[in-house]
Amino acid sequence: MSKKIYINPGHGADGDYGACYYGRREADDALKLCLLVRDKLKAAGVETRMSRETTDGKGPGVSAIAKDANGWGADLVFVLHRNASTDATAHGVEIYIYDTSNAERKANAQAILDGVVKATGMTSRGVKQQRTWVMIKDVKAPAYYLEDGFISNENDNAKFDATLDVSAEAIAKALCEIVGVAYQEGEQPAAPAGTYTVVKGDSPWSIAERLMGSGAKYKELMSYNGLAEDATIYAGQVLKIPGASASDAPAAPSVPAVPSYPEPTRNIVNYTTGDDVKWVQEKLQGLGYSLGSYGIDGKYGNTCEASVKQLQRDYGLSVDGIVGVNTRKALKGHIAKAVNPYRKPTQNIYLGDWGDGIRWVQYELKRRRYDIGATGIDGQYGASTKAAVERFQRAFGLAVDGIVGPNTREALAA
Repeated sequence: MSKKIYINPGHGADGDYGACYYGRREADDALKLCLLVRDKLKAAGVETRMSRETTDGKGPGVSAIAKDANGWGADLVFVLHRNASTDATAHGVEIYIYDTSNAERKANAQAILDGVVKATGMTSRGVKQQRTWVMIKDVKAPAYYLEDGFISNENDNAKFDATLDVSAEAIAKALCEIVGVAYQEGEQPAAPAGTYTVVKGDSPWSIAERLMGSGAKYKELMSYNGLAEDATIYAGQVLKIPGASASDAPAAPSVPAVPSYPEPTRNIVNYTTGDDVKWVQEKLQGLGYSLGSYGIDGKYGNTCEASVKQLQRDYGLSVDGIVGVNTRKALKGHIAKAVNPYRKPTQNIYLGDWGDGIRWVQYELKRRRYDIGATGIDGQYGASTKAAVERFQRAFGLAVDGIVGPNTREALAA
């Protein structure tokens, strides 16, 4: 009988995307790596089950996930999250189990941790005990809960992105050893027919134009894959192509060499074109800012300018949309940026509410230069904060009701 490993990429339920770091979402990172782990486990003959395979904000909650893992009869549960901190220097990988006095479980957790540390070059923060989290305490099978680096740390993010495949292999190999399955190294299965594997430089528009006949069909492509229209796609991601079949499935091209665009020596302003604009766009994309449907096209249009303005807000720079010396420093990571120190709310917020979730909202509003009143970030959802939310909703084309619901939260987090 084959072994069964249940894989839970953290967050993704009810509009909860976990820790968000200037356009980068924990739920997206967790899913990227977990999908790779799944494929490698399947290639080794392990039966797998994912708690979710998309990040659409509609996934099951943790109680339902634990129940699903138990009902399926998992032999092992693997949970993947990314850490976050208001301290930008916090970094490293750690793993949690229910009982660190269980020598076998602790050794297994250490093996997973050691594999990730070796693959990524991140710092080990050790094996830790946790008895209150649902995905550890409420599952019947042994659970290993990995916090894979800090999403609030640029160096950890760079290591996470650069080592996705080798990290997935290290995790899969350790999990196979725990359940007693011989890990098979080598080529992984090809992407299924009717799909396309994203390569560096792709955009939804360029894929739709090449494979669906029109770039304007990018919305259909994203919807077909359960993705938001403005979601970031990444190299190695497998997309289903609407209408494609085994007979006409596109072949994935070989991954091109990483482009080396020249850093600008001039100020980049709206309607500027050139390879130095591509440098700006590549840096923006790498930091998680949207380029819209056009991707890296060397044209500094309105969408690109809007993302630069958002970056300037995030880094506390003058918001003029011009890529000058300081903006280039921010794009290169030479300027520190603040992290929202408050927990993003997962429930609707109404007038009269209070708590840390309101502080998160107030922080995001203030970062965008909205006036939230004389009391500032006080955790009280009063008239001044509600008025600021309504101005924000109006500016972003949302329903102007003063209620901080899922759409408003996502717009504030963008």
